[in-house]
Amino acid sequence: MSFAQATAAYNIDYANEISKLDPSLFLPQRLSLRVQPQMHARTIVIPLIAQQCVHFTLLVHRLRVAVGGAPATKVGIIGGGRVGVEIAQTLLRAEWSPEHLTISTRQPQDPRWMSRIDEAVTRYHDNAKLAADSDILILAMPPSQLTSVGIQIKHSLSQPSSRKIVVSVLAGVELDKICKVCACPIAVHTRVHPSLVDSVDPKAFDAQLLAAEHWAYNNTAGLQDLSLRLEQLAVHLGEDPATARTTAVNMVLGPHPGEIDRPSWRLDWDDMLSTVQRVWSAAINQLDVPVQD
Repeated sequence: MSFAQATAAYNIDYANEISKLDPSLFLPQRLSLRVQPQMHARTIVIPLIAQQCVHFTLLVHRLRVAVGGAPATKVGIIGGGRVGVEIAQTLLRAEWSPEHLTISTRQPQDPRWMSRIDEAVTRYHDNAKLAADSDILILAMPPSQLTSVGIQIKHSLSQPSSRKIVVSVLAGVELDKICKVCACPIAVHTRVHPSLVDSVDPKAFDAQLLAAEHWAYNNTAGLQDLSLRLEQLAVHLGEDPATARTTAVNMVLGPHPGEIDRPSWRLDWDDMLSTVQRVWSAAINQLDVPVQD
């Protein structure tokens, strides 16, 4: 057998072959007792992270439409692995336009994950371009890549006129470090508790509701901080500083300031945000958001 034949024998067409694998190979009982809880938690945590990214995206988009009259909000995802693709798919299931969604990965044509995304979603192999073209930038790459990614995107995020916001899903990386490395003035972080998902049935759970509950769990300070960051964004978008805080708090905790009659906003998104606001407002211990000097 030649070298070429031997190499071909071990090449896998993931786009076609991955669906042919015996599902029984991945049943929980085939995993070790030590690995089973980790696999169960991962099955729950990734959809919750993706759903929280949808929540943040809709909050920012509604603010941009209500305050700045933005016709569209462009979302860019850095990271085309399992988490990045799950976020993209969840946004698309929420009826986010694929024309307003881009994803950047080191392997844009990798069929193992990228083939699962709508072909209308633009693929980049250039993080700097994606950052320049996006209003919301979601960091979904491995935390070990933060420094190199930050070097590539910080020019776009550090511009004085920038109205961009970063959503980080990087586990174990504080927002202060995200802002410093990426030179971004406004950033938010997903928040999921793996220890709270042991009793969740992965085949029957409300990801939207559970994602909101996980983010708000013992997180009054986080809800206050989110309000401050949205207030900062509202001012950048042109909102009067005297009313920006009220606008931001209403976005986070409700009620909505009113329906938005614009082509770029779907009325069913109001229903989704109302669910999130109801959970978050019940979880917060005080409505007095501290003044930011």
